[in-house]
Amino acid sequence: MNKLGKAISITTIFAILTYIFVMPAAAALLGKDGFYYEFVNGDAVLKEYHSSNTEVNIPSEVYNHKVVAISDYVFLRNTNIASVTVSDTVTKIGNSAFYGCTNLERIVIPASVTSFGNSVFANCENVTIECYSGSAAEIYAINNNIPCRLIDGSDPIDTDTDSDSGTDSDSKISKYGDVDLDGKIDAADSLMILRRSVKLEDFNELQEELADVDWSDSVTSADALDVLRYSVKLSVQSHVGEELIAE
Repeated sequence: MNKLGKAISITTIFAILTYIFVMPAAAALLGKDGFYYEFVNGDAVLKEYHSSNTEVNIPSEVYNHKVVAISDYVFLRNTNIASVTVSDTVTKIGNSAFYGCTNLERIVIPASVTSFGNSVFANCENVTIECYSGSAAEIYAINNNIPCRLIDGSDPIDTDTDSDSGTDSDSKISKYGDVDLDGKIDAADSLMILRRSVKLEDFNELQEELADVDWSDSVTSADALDVLRYSVKLSVQSHVGEELIAE
């Protein structure tokens, strides 16, 4: 191969490597008032929040782009915030968006929000969801045993025992392995249990009991593995999925 051919080959390889390793990199986030956004298909997605404010009002628009989603982990373990109001342009709240916000007392969620990720309010023991009757937010609150206050003043959906059938609502049943209390046993629960086993996660008394799926009186990586196997429909020799009977 002549020198020109070698030069072209090297240039071509360099261009390909540049495309592979540089072009897919995420664009820098654009910030305003402590909020940092990514812009997707003409809309804004809230990706990060850096502020010490206790009251947070998520805007409906930034730089003439509609804010349509709160991404995963945006407010993860933010112990400053006490009150959040979500704008009525938002349609999705991502995984663990408010996980560990221990001082969060109220969040106003409009009817526009129809999609909730996993563990959105896990370890938010003081939060009350304010929402509209019949909205996805009300159903989410009920399914996850989160206190709910209806903005329109109507009565919440009735989830008490059915006097005719004698059955309880599934949303009030705690099952071994469901440590994020979202009514599902999945990989998110397994990860939380694994983090708890190495002291990277704090559980309340109920979560501690639900995590000990092998009834060994301690939470270990074996519990996390059993929950993961159960979530992908593999057999387990433990109590994953069984109902917790309160004494």
